[in-house]
Amino acid sequence: MSDSSASESPNVTYYCHACERNITPNLSDYTCPRCNSGFIERIERPTNPFLGTSIFELSEEPSTADNVGPSVMRIIQDMVAMEHALFNMPSGTFGDYAFGPQGLDNVITQLLNQLEGQGGTPPLTPDQIQALPQLKVTAEMREKSPQCSVCMEDFQTEEIVRKLTCDHFFHDTCIVPWLERHATCPVCRKELGSGQPRNPQRLLIRTRSEEPTHGSAPPPPIDPVGSRPQPTQPQQPPPPPPPPNAATGEAPSPRTPEIVPGKRAHSTVTGPELILNKASAVSPQKLVESDLSCLADAIKGEILEHLEADEVKALSTYHFDGKGKAIRPLIVLLTARCINHHMGNEELSQHQRYVAMIAEMIHTASLIHDDVIDESDIRRGRPTLSSLCGQKKAILIGDCVLAISSLLLARIGHADVYRIISQILTDLVQGEFMQMENPAKRVTQSDRFAHYLEKSFKKTASLMARPCEAVGVLARLPPKLQETVFLFGRNLGMAFQLVDDLLDFECDSQQLGKPAMNDLRSGIATGPVLLAAESHPELYEMIGRRFNRDGDVEKAYHLVVDESDAILRARNLAESYGASALRYLHLFKDSEYRRGLEAVIDQILTRRK
Repeated sequence: MSDSSASESPNVTYYCHACERNITPNLSDYTCPRCNSGFIERIERPTNPFLGTSIFELSEEPSTADNVGPSVMRIIQDMVAMEHALFNMPSGTFGDYAFGPQGLDNVITQLLNQLEGQGGTPPLTPDQIQALPQLKVTAEMREKSPQCSVCMEDFQTEEIVRKLTCDHFFHDTCIVPWLERHATCPVCRKELGSGQPRNPQRLLIRTRSEEPTHGSAPPPPIDPVGSRPQPTQPQQPPPPPPPPNAATGEAPSPRTPEIVPGKRAHSTVTGPELILNKASAVSPQKLVESDLSCLADAIKGEILEHLEADEVKALSTYHFDGKGKAIRPLIVLLTARCINHHMGNEELSQHQRYVAMIAEMIHTASLIHDDVIDESDIRRGRPTLSSLCGQKKAILIGDCVLAISSLLLARIGHADVYRIISQILTDLVQGEFMQMENPAKRVTQSDRFAHYLEKSFKKTASLMARPCEAVGVLARLPPKLQETVFLFGRNLGMAFQLVDDLLDFECDSQQLGKPAMNDLRSGIATGPVLLAAESHPELYEMIGRRFNRDGDVEKAYHLVVDESDAILRARNLAESYGASALRYLHLFKDSEYRRGLEAVIDQILTRRK
């Protein structure tokens, strides 16, 4: 590469929208060295001036979990109104993005186009592009959208812009290259000319026993938010080429994931299917049974070792009875063994076991605090600690469990792992504050839903993504694969939370082990409610008053379940996250542990409690 191909500073990256990846441009003419396209974007990754040189300072390594994600976030930035660092994805997926270390720290929200680059609507023709109206920017337009969502430059009054059929407008030089590749708005993803979002087709996630044919037509894309009627008999196209292995550049094993469109009747939610070869189907719990079986006892042992008062001992170990789902340590242990196998090591290290224990302890402490905040009486079919010993003692017990998890974390003695796990705690606190905020205060539906997804990452997905990243660090994964394993956990965690929100509408209290419609009764507007509000604006008034009037909960439930396609669309979004988790997982070598994680994805998407 020539001398002119260099970045200006370590905190600047460039993204080519033609290649859909980060590049080092030819700075003499600012073109992509791969395709010679000039459709590139300069991205600044700001550092945090407040963290100094403590262990929380951002690493100079470009693939930490704090700055991952391609620049599609810049294209839809008016939805989230943030300016943060972005980085390329290992598989080039154009729908994944991440926030940087300021503001909405490390919030990962996968919106609207998880499988971008695998197909989609055909690009607009030159005549169609030229037919789009051009108009001068007015003060009213600037108030509605002050910046171009592609280049992030401020609009100037009287400046000529091109307006799409969805009413979003952009600089002509910014939007034309996009429209030459996509027939959708880069902000709302509505198909130009139809006024409708792209079709949220159901996903059937399966693996193929034979190698897919390279160069064949890709499957139709999946848009998690949309409502266009599905075709009666969708045709199954050949699968796309498999993504290369992030470490070796080689194609993964023949068991490449394939996304197959399927039909689903309105409001009929039965969950996707993860179809595996029967010979290779595995029970994920059995694969790590020896580690899981002693997990609760190991945690109790750590707690009892550091406590003296009998009451504190009894209350601190109350939830560690070995009867919970233990989904987080299951994921961490399977992920650790999967990536260890990828690195040629079949043994699980004690420090990786500690990460699984810490994840479960942080999760349990957060549940204890949540039960206090929500004034819940039931958790996992049992009385909550706050109902047994009072809120003050419950708060102290939650703090105690967190403190002992910190002692266990110190035993690992790895600064990067300490930083990663500590970020979970800041995510949880910020996520709880976001949940307290009334989403009705946000101006647009896009802002409300982005806020919901950000909160979902902080409160749930972070606690799956970051422990996965931590065991990857301990396995000495290459930086690219550390990023990959984080993204796997993030997408899996987002799918988990979306399904959890769906179950609040689909299951009764006995199935859930906690009160049904608990979110509505607590005044919380989750994804299904926000999606239903698009077609039933009266829900916004109920959201604003937190469903506190007589009949609000029942009416909201009726509108969500019976009068809208919100359940279907939320399910499709969960499946889209699950599909992306599967695609990241398949960047690792095939093993029984990888197949176990495939089964975990299926269990999460099809669970009923």
